[in-house]
Amino acid sequence: MEDYLTDYEFHGELGRGGTGVVYEATERKSGEPVAVKVLAPSLAKNPEFVERFRREAKVMSELKHPSVVTVRTWGEQNGLLFLVMEYLPSGSLAELLQRVKRLSLEEAVSLLLPVCDGLDHSHQRGILHRDIKPGNLLLDTRGQLKVADFGLAKILGRESEAGLTVTNATMGTPRYMAPEQMAEGGVVDARTDVYALGVVLYEMLTGKTPGGNFALPSELLPVGEKVDEVILKAMSDQASDRFRSIELFGNALESLVHKPFSRIKASVLTAASVTLLGLVGWFMGGAENRGELEGGATWAFQVEADGSLPEGYPNKIEHVRAMALSDADREFGVALLSDGSLQGFGSNQYGQSEVPSGRGFVAVAVGRGSRAAHGLALTQEGKVVAWGDNSFGQVEIPEELEVATSVAAGEFCSAALSEGEWIVWGRRDGDIEPSQSVESDELRGRLVVARKLDD
Repeated sequence: MEDYLTDYEFHGELGRGGTGVVYEATERKSGEPVAVKVLAPSLAKNPEFVERFRREAKVMSELKHPSVVTVRTWGEQNGLLFLVMEYLPSGSLAELLQRVKRLSLEEAVSLLLPVCDGLDHSHQRGILHRDIKPGNLLLDTRGQLKVADFGLAKILGRESEAGLTVTNATMGTPRYMAPEQMAEGGVVDARTDVYALGVVLYEMLTGKTPGGNFALPSELLPVGEKVDEVILKAMSDQASDRFRSIELFGNALESLVHKPFSRIKASVLTAASVTLLGLVGWFMGGAENRGELEGGATWAFQVEADGSLPEGYPNKIEHVRAMALSDADREFGVALLSDGSLQGFGSNQYGQSEVPSGRGFVAVAVGRGSRAAHGLALTQEGKVVAWGDNSFGQVEIPEELEVATSVAAGEFCSAALSEGEWIVWGRRDGDIEPSQSVESDELRGRLVVARKLDD
């Protein structure tokens, strides 16, 4: 490829589709990383595909917006049509969903609101995308989505549209296409992109695209019926029943989380950048030292403000070897006692306080984050056990995990240290970075503070 586009050093493919290839490259002059899209040589003699490629380049060059992928330059060189864009190394929303399966409502809204902003900017300039799907929404290094691939864009009021004769009914990705887009001669407008975003939102929440008599999100997840209403309105078969604009759809998304977009921080969701805000399990040395636990301390609990302790909390627990306290909205915790048994306390809405029976435990961890409701423990043989909320598989121990030396938990994920590496399972994937040691003399929950009184 460098023989044709000499201004760039190519490092490999980022993606390949029916019309061309996207390469990772470095611009020789600036040394900056870029993504280079090249029209397939087999299509370079097809006037229609050439026109579509050029139009995509022009459209994206004109759309200067933080939520639209930036085009640096485009043109034709040595017989190749090429488009040079900013390089986004974190992948697409489609790749993210393959890893984490589904997202919380807050995360989905946080990710989609900038997309709405970018598409609204596009619509105000008379440009419809017509191919919104997770694969065309790319994550930047901040974990925010940008709209990419305007190859099927429709420019309203431009007569040249009539010359692009590939059947519109087949242009796009069927699972995300509105009925009018699939119908021959159908009239498309901003509500066509609204429909696609409704499908994307459903997929982000449930892990699947809606088809046939699909289940409503509230039937699958702990979300309110208002979420159902927003998705059903966006995905109505009749365009007249949908949100009239992307802006109105974005306003409806904001209302679901009761926060203005400017105050929502986008989650950093790529596998390389996920940091588990988990409570690291306490571990007593190597396998040869994992014997009967001895000693212990008394831990006392109190609330920061005026009021009584949450239901299920004791005033104190004696003979504690290690303590794990969650900061969840449904406050709970687990004490590892000096005889190797566990004592759970606090909220038990999801069974998070119903700890395993028996002795021989040497480490414990509980989920941290507002909606956490699960715990993990480690036996002296290195076996991991888990209990509580399993909405995202966070208490299903992976088959490949045989012997562990430490445990940790995030909001919807669990982890264990095995042979020097962290194995993570549940909704999120990523590296473990221990953030709070259970050897501390003071642990803080959402309202409760636990303090060690004596040894």
